[in-house]
Amino acid sequence: MRRRTPCRRPKGPADASLPARARVHINAQPLLERGDGPICLILAPTRELAVQIQSECTKFGRSSRIRNTAVYGGAPKGGQIRDLERGAEIVVATPGRLIDMLEGGKISLRRVTYLVMDEAVRSLLEIASTVRGVSADLCSRAR
Repeated sequence: MRRRTPCRRPKGPADASLPARARVHINAQPLLERGDGPICLILAPTRELAVQIQSECTKFGRSSRIRNTAVYGGAPKGGQIRDLERGAEIVVATPGRLIDMLEGGKISLRRVTYLVMDEAVRSLLEIASTVRGVSADLCSRAR
């Protein structure tokens, strides 16, 4: 059976339906176990937006005991790693720090079944794909 991951395209940073939809989805999942990683991954293009999103997640998560954390560059990794080790149903991340955490084995994405990408992140991913293609072409011609 193929696992589907719902993808949300937020209407803006303050998309009011996101917290309610994510909460319903998370509450329908089995509880997290140590090392599972998040159920909901929200990718934000900047540290400032990641902090803003985390603040909103904290507001709606309190009543339903949904834990969250934000991982982003420009801040010490220690506290972010501790939060990931404790477990969080929602992780808000900037792409660069998320890659650092993945490469360091500090986060697993095997339980992610709800992915939210900001439009800017989607654009960055498309640009990165294009750059990889161009650089591969240039490297093959240099040989």
